[in-house]
Amino acid sequence: MKEKLEKLKIGPVTALIAACLLMIFGVFATIFGFNTKKIVSINYSDQGTIDYKVYLKENRFFDTPYLPAGRTYITNLINYLDVDMNYELYFDEPVNVNYSYYYVATISAAKNSNTPTANKNEYWSKDYNLTEQVDKTLSDARNIGISQNLKIDYNKYNQILSDFKSTYSLSATGTLKVAMVLNGEIVSNKFDSPIPLEYNEVYLSIPLTEQSVEASVVGSTGEMQSHSNTHEQNSDCFGYLVLRILGILAIIVSILACAYAWIIRKRKTNAQRYDNTVKHLIGSYDSIVVEVNERPKTSGLNVLTVNRFDELLDVYNSIHLPISCYRDGKTTEFVIVGEHMAWKYSVSTADFKKRK
Repeated sequence: MKEKLEKLKIGPVTALIAACLLMIFGVFATIFGFNTKKIVSINYSDQGTIDYKVYLKENRFFDTPYLPAGRTYITNLINYLDVDMNYELYFDEPVNVNYSYYYVATISAAKNSNTPTANKNEYWSKDYNLTEQVDKTLSDARNIGISQNLKIDYNKYNQILSDFKSTYSLSATGTLKVAMVLNGEIVSNKFDSPIPLEYNEVYLSIPLTEQSVEASVVGSTGEMQSHSNTHEQNSDCFGYLVLRILGILAIIVSILACAYAWIIRKRKTNAQRYDNTVKHLIGSYDSIVVEVNERPKTSGLNVLTVNRFDELLDVYNSIHLPISCYRDGKTTEFVIVGEHMAWKYSVSTADFKKRK
């Protein structure tokens, strides 16, 4: 591989730039490749409505058996409440949904206060189931519709609260709340697990233990309420796997490119130091050094190799014979050939590799 790169004449600077670009790409690709979390959501809207009538006990004052919603009612004349509760939910796309629902009446007793705060002023509350729980499973559903008619024995719950207050000699305000309790989960191909079903609670509220009362429907705006369930999950997309592989490969290649750039730079540095040394010796002693194209013949002679060029100069000063300089690629030989002996000093790029 090194030889191929050298043939392509890829220099250390080019290799280093390529390594940096590859490293940047590799880091980002790896980060995004392992960041497989994605946000998915499903949108739906719902609306709850409540209509009611207040049926009266037999009396000689009212000609009708019931009074419509939105009136003031005399507590002693109330027989029962006839309540129609309707709930509609619409999904933006077909889903599978498992849900259950039931209806509950909740009595609460609270301390008389002009500034109630959350449940701090509440003495007591208790739930009374009005219906059995109904379980449903729908496939590819676009909507859910629930309707229920309830007959609420107002006097029963009024008496319960009255007994509670008299038992503990409390001066308290009481409320009866009639509501639907809905639990469910949405199953969709978009999600790796079911998500909970949220809904807008609408309920009927009416005071207890008062001489006259006014009922109110709480939570109903007369318009659809929008919901958006958002879920974070892992993505199985093949693209993330490809990004991870490419990112890791890019990082590995960038490290190899950096190593290659360092090796080439080191080689060029060693070769440059070698060339500079040879040129310095030839230039400084051009009067006694003769460059030759063929290696001096030393066969049959006793060849003595010296370790320093100075030692070769000492020989020259003694016998005054020229110094032949023969360059063979990465090695240069300086040789003095005598009658029976030859003295040689060699310098090569390998010498500079050892001198780190």
